[in-house]
Amino acid sequence: MSDAAIRAAYERDGYLVARNVLSAADLDPVRELLAGHVDEYACQMHTEGKIDSLFEEQPFTRRFAAICTAMNSSPRGWIGNTLDKAYFDLYRHPGIVRVLGAILGPEVCELGGLNVRTKIPEAEITAFPWHQDSHYYNEPAKGKRVGHTEAAHIVTVWVPLVDATVANGCIWVMPGSHRWGLLDAARGEDMNVRTDEEIEQRGTPQAVEMAAGDVLYLTNLTFHTSKMNRTSDARWSIDFRYHVPATALAGPARDVMEEFGTRQRAGGRVPLPVLSASPLPSWDEWLDATMQLRAHNARIAAGGKA
Repeated sequence: MSDAAIRAAYERDGYLVARNVLSAADLDPVRELLAGHVDEYACQMHTEGKIDSLFEEQPFTRRFAAICTAMNSSPRGWIGNTLDKAYFDLYRHPGIVRVLGAILGPEVCELGGLNVRTKIPEAEITAFPWHQDSHYYNEPAKGKRVGHTEAAHIVTVWVPLVDATVANGCIWVMPGSHRWGLLDAARGEDMNVRTDEEIEQRGTPQAVEMAAGDVLYLTNLTFHTSKMNRTSDARWSIDFRYHVPATALAGPARDVMEEFGTRQRAGGRVPLPVLSASPLPSWDEWLDATMQLRAHNARIAAGGKA
């Protein structure tokens, strides 16, 4: 697709699927990193007597699911370190960035982190209700509404690490819903956002089945959901977010992104330029900046001086 066709499709539907962007060589470092984390987790749970087996014979797609089944646990997502060069390389992957340039223009930043999703079989907690991502940005904790990101444009990039199908809980989208504006919604006790609107009565939902290597791009106002995983394997995915830096914006959008950036930095995230007329930071430079910010935040939290 040409840049003009990419932008037209994205603006029309509120989302875009780019096929075969990533190769196995691109995804394997992330899968190997996560497989190592799962092994560490299995050893810890085994040492603590919470599981009787390490499930070492299970493949990447099934091992974490087997551990959770043995523990009768249903985690909402993977909690752990997400600062690694394997992720950095994906943030700046030429195929991913090329589409972002068509959508956002010549100045683009990644927020400085990502989410790892582990949709465990039959786990209701990971069946995310219909929502717009700005719902989560505006209400980072239950009852704490602090933002107005609907005035800005933040692109979610969703990358499956295994094939995503209707059976294992692929993403569903509501085409054109980004033109509805931000609808009322709130977080529940499970931290998932819900709206009183009957979203499926307002349009025709579209299942977005994807092979590992495909990439989904969503606006922060596009309604999407994912349903239960009805297979025996975990559906692994990662998602990260991009925007035009506040310095390249004007008016309300600039104010929103400045405030949003302040919140991200308070959480220890340093925005990562992926497209810019200025030189892009290396992995070592960005890692150093991130670690310095986190040390600064830790001193402030401990009552020290900035």
